[in-house]
Amino acid sequence: MSKGYFINSGQNGQPKGWDISKVREEKYLWICSKTIFKFDLIARHPITFIDGSGDHWQPNRSFETDGGTFPSNPLMSNFRFLGFFFHDSAYRDGGLFRSDDGFSFKFHKMTRLQIDDKLNEMMYCDPDPSTRTEAVTVYSFVRAFGGFFFHPEGGGDLKKKRK
Repeated sequence: MSKGYFINSGQNGQPKGWDISKVREEKYLWICSKTIFKFDLIARHPITFIDGSGDHWQPNRSFETDGGTFPSNPLMSNFRFLGFFFHDSAYRDGGLFRSDDGFSFKFHKMTRLQIDDKLNEMMYCDPDPSTRTEAVTVYSFVRAFGGFFFHPEGGGDLKKKRK
């Protein structure tokens, strides 16, 4: 299996296939705060992850995200990895949109483990490559504590708009 990659990432000369805007600040773990953003795919050239087997993956068209639950951590940006957006979308919806050909995307239901493993795969394929330590750290935290945030809302509530 070959290594996956992102298209329309907004990096390395590619068009940016997503946009974020600040929505609000929220308390986190009783003492910290985090910023919540609205994520929107740009329909003309949406950000897409193509995995090592050639499957194309996209997050939902619009959702709220913190970009990665690392409140006030000066060592890691909330937007350090593009996979954070996909992960937040998948945790919210219980899966991602998948296509064999890159054109007809259908909602693909996933377990929490599958979602976490997809994030791990994406971190190693990010245009701004993660170090092994960062990827292992993020994956370990997601596996240990992600269950508190995994509340799928029924699977791709915006999938009708994708037709």
